[in-house]
Formats: sequence, C-alpha cells, structure tokens
Amino acid sequence: LEKKERLLQRNHIENLLAVKYITCSLHENDSMIQKMKKDSQRYTRIFHDPNLELSLWENKNWQPRVHFKSKAYVVPDNANAWDVLFSFEKNKYNPREHVILEKDLNFMQAQQQIPTQRATRLQVSDPQITQSSNNNVTIKFQTNSSGYLVLADHYYPGWKALDNGQATPVLKANAFQRAVRTGPGSHTIEFYFEPLSLKIGGLISLFSLLCLGSWMLWEKKRLFTPLLKPL
Repeated sequence: LEKKERLLQRNHIENLLAVKYITCSLHENDSMIQKMKKDSQRYTRIFHDPNLELSLWENKNWQPRVHFKSKAYVVPDNANAWDVLFSFEKNKYNPREHVILEKDLNFMQAQQQIPTQRATRLQVSDPQITQSSNNNVTIKFQTNSSGYLVLADHYYPGWKALDNGQATPVLKANAFQRAVRTGPGSHTIEFYFEPLSLKIGGLISLFSLLCLGSWMLWEKKRLFTPLLKPL
C-alpha cells in the first residue's frame, strides 16, 4: 500500500509539472516498472529496448503547462498546501477540478477585485501561450466563468501579472506554481518578472548619476572661477 501511495503521489506531481513523457532505465523486473505496467489508467509504455533496459512511458493524466480551474481548494499557508499535495486522496481536494491556493493578502485582494460568477455550464477555450521567455509569459484564452488561470512555472517573489493590461495579483498555486484570478470574458494574461532588487539597483544607479552630475557641475564652476579678485 505504501508503494502504491508513492506511485500515486509521484503521478500527481508529474501531472502538475506538465510531464507527458517519462523515460526509465530500469530492469524489466524492477518493482516500479511492474507497477507502472499494471497502472494502465495512468501510464502506457510506448517504447521499450530490452538491450538498453530503456523504456518510454506516456502519462495519461498530464495537465498542460497552462490550464484553467474554476474551483479553488484554499489552505492557510504553504505548509498546508504541501500537506494537501501529498495526501490528496484523504481530503476533498480533486486535482482535476481544484487548484490549491494560500489564503494570503494577494488571495484576498484577488477575491475582492474579481467577484465569483459561475456559469451553469463551464466553457473555456484552450489557453494559448503566445510569448514565452525567462522573464515573460503571455497567454490568451476565453471563459464564461470566474476562476483561475494556472501556470505550471515556479512561483517566486517578483513575478507580476497583467490581465488585459490591468495589474492583477499573482497567486501561489499548488504550493510552488503561479496563478491569477480571472472573470468571464476574453483575457490576455502577461506574467513578467520585476524583482525588488532590480528596483533598488535602479534607485542606486539614479542616485549615483545625480551625485556624479552634481560633482561635475561643482568642479566646472570651481575651475572657471577667477583666482584673483578685483581691487
């Protein structure tokens, strides 16, 4: 039972990380390989080389890098979020329906900013990533319900977001990922990285330039001031 739970936990994390394919270099008789072969609901082996002892598996339950969830499973803090992730079968959290969110200031602000508007029948277009770099990810999608756009990238302080050009809080999702709350309609979501250290560095640079400019003006005035005063 313990090994089965570990396999379920591993598959759950793989789904959150948008892992579709898995390579294994284990012997055919290895216990993990045997369990993956039996777990046809989650894994399908699509390639196997007995000489290299190499297998390629497809994860049937994988989630795309960016996806929409209409429901949230709210927890008090990050420690509780990790607890839910690794014991999801023991509570009401459903990985296919919920995103785990921490009840912090950003969460409260997002709830006030965008009221709940549930559709009788949820309709969501597949979110499309139109731009992606280390410091910027832009996504477009449509929905007829309020909910959360989840990005499977790592959460870190300094990430900010725009929804159709308007600032919106970045939420810590699933203990280590990013999300934003959205209402019904068409959305262009832009995640961009703007750490506090960058702002501090800019202020220091500006202060240095001001000091340098003041010194140059003072030095210029000093050099061109006549040395002899008139009698």
